[in-house]
Amino acid sequence: MSAWLKLEGESKKHALPRLGNFCIGRNESCDLCLADPKASRNHAIVQNTGTGGYLLIDIASKNGCYVNNKRISSPSELKDGDQIQVGNTKIDFLKSDSEQPQDRMEQTLVMEKPLETLDIQEITILVADIRGFTALTESLPIEIIAEIMNKWFEYSTECVEKNHGTLDKFIGDCVYARWNSVDKSPESVVNALQTARGLNQISIDLNNQYDNLPFPIKIGIGVNTGRAVMDIGKDNTALGDAVNLAFRLEDHSKTIGKQIILSKNTCEQLPKNPWNDQSQIISVKGKKDKVEIVALEFDDLYKYLDSV
Repeated sequence: MSAWLKLEGESKKHALPRLGNFCIGRNESCDLCLADPKASRNHAIVQNTGTGGYLLIDIASKNGCYVNNKRISSPSELKDGDQIQVGNTKIDFLKSDSEQPQDRMEQTLVMEKPLETLDIQEITILVADIRGFTALTESLPIEIIAEIMNKWFEYSTECVEKNHGTLDKFIGDCVYARWNSVDKSPESVVNALQTARGLNQISIDLNNQYDNLPFPIKIGIGVNTGRAVMDIGKDNTALGDAVNLAFRLEDHSKTIGKQIILSKNTCEQLPKNPWNDQSQIISVKGKKDKVEIVALEFDDLYKYLDSV
C-alpha cells in the first residue's frame, strides 16, 4: 500500500514511509520542510499505523492542524483525498488503493442534536497538559519528539482505561478524560484522581527514559465535576460549561504555580475531604462568576489517595 502528500499547486508527490513517522514543519530536518511562517518548526507527524492506515498528529503546534477545514484535536485517521492544512499550506493526502473518498461535506459536518434528544449527564472531567511542550519540540530532534508523543498517547490511554474512565480526546499533548458520576458517588472522582497520579508517574518515567531532555517533563492538571451534554459530533465528545471549566482550571494552575486544581464541586464528592480549609476563590478566563477551588501539589494528592 502506498501513500503520498502533495502540496497544493505542485505536481511533486512526497512518499510516506511504510513504517515510522513523517514529519511536517519549518525545521530543515523535517521530511517535508515548509517555507511557511505560520507553520511551527516541528508542526505535525503523519504516522503509519502498521495496518495500512495513516494518522495525522499535531505535535503541539502554535496554529494547529486542519483536515478538510476542521481543526483536529486528537490523532486523526487520514482518508484518500483528504486535504491537510498546516499554517497557510494546503497538502493533499493520496492513497493508491483506498475506496472511493467520502464526500468532504459529510466529513466536516458538525452534527446537531434536537433538544429533546440531548443526553445530559453529571460527569467528572480531567484535563492534563505537558508544561512547556512547545519549547521541548523546538529543542529536540523530531525523532525523539515522535517517540515521546507516541508513548504519552499510549501510556495515557492505558492509564485512563485502567481507572475506568473514557479518553474523550487528545488536543495536542493535552489529555481530556471523563468519568460518569452516578448519584454523586465518590468513585468517579477517586478514579479521576488516581488517573492524575498515574499521569504524573508517566511523566516521571519518560524523564527517566530520556535523560538528555533540556528540562524535565512536568504536567499540570485540572479536575471539575458538573453536567455536560454527551455524545456530540462524530467523535462523541462531551461538551458544556463543566468541561470548559476543567480546561480553565488546568490553565490557571500555571498562573498560581500549582500542579493540580480541583473545583469545589469535585471536592464535595470526595469520600473525605482533607482540604476544606485550603479552598480559595479565583477568577478564571471566560467566566463571569468567581470559582472556588483547591490547589494542590502531587505530594498532597498521593497522601490523600493512600489514606482512602
